[in-house]
Amino acid sequence: MKLSLFGVGDAGTRLVDKLLQAEVETGRNFTDGNVLAFNTAAEAFGETDTLPEERQILIGDTHSAVNQYVEPDADGPDTDAASATDRDHSPGVAGDPELGAEVADDELPEIRRALISLTTPKSTRR
Repeated sequence: MKLSLFGVGDAGTRLVDKLLQAEVETGRNFTDGNVLAFNTAAEAFGETDTLPEERQILIGDTHSAVNQYVEPDADGPDTDAASATDRDHSPGVAGDPELGAEVADDELPEIRRALISLTTPKSTRR
């Protein structure tokens, strides 16, 4: 049995990466490369070790409410709940599910393209 894995957001991206890492460590191939991770924060992909670049799908990079640049914080991460002003300094949609849904809706063509490429037999991919 082969599985297809889809990661959405930071946690989904990390989960897919860890499962691919388990494939490498155990020598068991249970995905056959059928993985995709969708994220609004490009920085999240920089934290992966095993997820192939062609399986990392950045969405919302042209959306006006999505932040792609995050200033380094000398004090480290803040543990307070994210506020509207925190969103200005957090990557992607900063955990805002409504904004995430809006971005995903706007990016449906890109999401569909990525899903179609995943389901296309490898022998016919360009």
